[in-house]
Parts: sequence; structure tokens; C-alpha cells
Amino acid sequence: MPPFRITFNMASVKNHMPMLLLFLRRTMARLASVDMARFEKENPLVCVTTGMEHSGTTLASQLLNGHPRVASGVECGLLLSHIVDFHKIEPFYEWLCGDGWGRALLPQHREKLLKARSYAEAYCLLGRFKGLGQEDSRLRYIFTGSNLIYDKTPRYVYQLGRIAKK
Repeated sequence: MPPFRITFNMASVKNHMPMLLLFLRRTMARLASVDMARFEKENPLVCVTTGMEHSGTTLASQLLNGHPRVASGVECGLLLSHIVDFHKIEPFYEWLCGDGWGRALLPQHREKLLKARSYAEAYCLLGRFKGLGQEDSRLRYIFTGSNLIYDKTPRYVYQLGRIAKK
């Protein structure tokens, strides 16, 4: 998990844009204070963003993607199952494998992901493999050039207790 825990109530984003911007500013400041070389090796996951649908998670995602070292923010869904069963979680596994998605995992990378021994290892693999299967060279450059990721999955909001333990 990230070296610090950040929470923000996404349900209130539309009504509290200044608070969201303050949250993002604090997140970026915390990122600046972390030993990034060690952090990126151990777990490139910066944060997990969740909230009710249409509550501003995509807006938060776009703002986080404004940081040059971050590229992700798509609905990963990895924490919804045990890693070995992740290929059964619809539609998230297909999104990870699809070309329109930033990660566009190659078949050999999918196998390695499903064999990860922990969520930290799985996120490290996602960080390492993201964008390598992307056909669009501009998107491949963006995703392979960033070294931090985050997981934006609104569906996590329905299982917060279980997700937080992972």
C-alpha cells in the first residue's frame, strides 16, 4: 500500500471543488517528501480513488494525471478479488487487457500478474508493464514514461472495509 493514507469523500466533490484541489495539492506535496526510488521499486501505487458513480472520481483522476510522474487512473478493480481469480472479474480484467486502456497488458504480462503473491507485487507488475502493449506510440510514451500509478475504481466504495484491509 502507499506509504501514507489519504482519504477524501468523493461524494462531495461537485459541491466542494476547493477542498478537492487542496486534497490534490497535499497529495502531491506528500509525494515530494517520499523516498521515491525506494517507493517505486516496492510499490508504485500512489493512492486508491473510489466513490459513488458520477461523484467526481474521473475529475480527481484527471487532476492526478496532470502530474508528470503519474499515469493511470483507470478502473483497475484488482482489489475486488483474490489475485489468482482476477481474470474472472468483469469487466475489469478485459479493461486491463484492452488496447484502448493505458495498460494494454500483453499475454505474458497477464500471466505474471495473476501469479503475483501479494497486491503490492501485483501493483508493481502493473506499474512495470503499463502501456507496453499500447499500439498508439504517443500513449505508450506517456504510460511507460511515468513511474507512479493509482487505482480509480468506484466499485470499491461498496466494499470499503474489505478493500482497506488489503
